[in-house]
Amino acid sequence: MQSLVTVVAVGGILGLLVAGINLAGMWGALGQLSVRTTPAMPWTAVGAAVGACAVLAVVASVVPAALALRRGVAEQAGVRD
Repeated sequence: MQSLVTVVAVGGILGLLVAGINLAGMWGALGQLSVRTTPAMPWTAVGAAVGACAVLAVVASVVPAALALRRGVAEQAGVRD
């Protein structure tokens, strides 16, 4: 489960990097038009999205694993008595 959270964290960081580059480009373009703006990130929405991704990743991996563990090893391997 730790690797799932790591994957979500890396994805969140990469998403923030892409959004930051996009905001910097828009800020520069608006500066060329003499429009004074300040870039803003909706941190609560970003946190909610990363949290939702983490919950979905854990659920999507734990539920199939739990269902697979319900069956016996011999049954999963297809061995017949």
